[in-house]
Amino acid sequence: MKTFKLSKGAPVQPKSIKMPLDKIDPRTLNCNELDDEAFSGFVEDIKANGLRYPILVRHTGPDSYELVDGEHRWRAAKQLGWKEIQVQVVDMSKEEAEVANFELSQIVGN
Repeated sequence: MKTFKLSKGAPVQPKSIKMPLDKIDPRTLNCNELDDEAFSGFVEDIKANGLRYPILVRHTGPDSYELVDGEHRWRAAKQLGWKEIQVQVVDMSKEEAEVANFELSQIVGN
């Protein structure tokens, strides 16, 4: 399982599971924007090839999770009518999640 280190703190080892899409609260902040044409191509790629990388979520309460990374993958799965998606669950605060979202967005880019 992949381990990554945030700017501060110990390495994080995400737990990978399948999760219902409706248990995931999407983040309102996404540093990487896709126009409609690019997003449609992204959806078609996932439809043809499947999800290559799980999304990253953090536990926020009883049976609730917040999206940390993978908003486009989450939206594509919803558009494709998927009921579940592969996720990696990490234990981190809201502040750590914001840092991780920014750092991972810098790696992936547009």
